[in-house]
Amino acid sequence: MYQPSHRQPCEDAHPDFRDVEAFEVPQPLGGKDWTDGEGVTWRRRGQGLLTQRQARKLLSRSEVHVMHTYLGAVHEHQGTDRAGLISEVEAFWAGDAAPMATFDMGEFRDESHRVMVMIVEGC
Repeated sequence: MYQPSHRQPCEDAHPDFRDVEAFEVPQPLGGKDWTDGEGVTWRRRGQGLLTQRQARKLLSRSEVHVMHTYLGAVHEHQGTDRAGLISEVEAFWAGDAAPMATFDMGEFRDESHRVMVMIVEGC
């Protein structure tokens, strides 16, 4: 089965399950802040999800970090992986995604005022 190259960071973020292990799915949009793997705390801006217009504006800026989670740990998409993920989100907005696919997004900032978009993909 064909898998787009931008999906490799997602595959790398999947946990290796053993027979009796459980995995808690991250919910980074569920609170007011989120701490990444390097210990940086990102504070959520606003209460709701980003609209398409807000998300497009943020995703068009190259300095904005793009974090993503789908059935695994939160991971960053950069370069062509980022472009591929954004293309998949655009297809979703256009109605060309899998029938059960969802992409929820929120805006975060750290204490250095860096901007990050968190994309939580569901099905």
